[in-house]
Amino acid sequence: MTIQQLAKLAKNRIKSGYWKQECNSVNTYCSDMDTDTDKAMYEIVTSIIESDEVVTNPLSKLINKDYYDSLSDEAKSRYMLDLSRQYVKMTERYNSIKKSI
Repeated sequence: MTIQQLAKLAKNRIKSGYWKQECNSVNTYCSDMDTDTDKAMYEIVTSIIESDEVVTNPLSKLINKDYYDSLSDEAKSRYMLDLSRQYVKMTERYNSIKKSI
């Protein structure tokens, strides 16, 4: 494709409102999050994914250590399982947003 053809395609996307739809879908996603804690966790997950650093245990960055230490062994297992489910959910959201953009 030539530069003129690419420019024409971009202009058509602007005229059709494509980018407004994309921005609305991202804003809708952010409003779908339940609490401020979810938003904070999502920010941490995005920083983990986008960093150049290799993170072997991403849950260690998400865990609330004081809360974790106060739990019983059984509750610790449940907490880590819930945390891992949330991490997977956040990474899926991140990937779906990146694919749509």
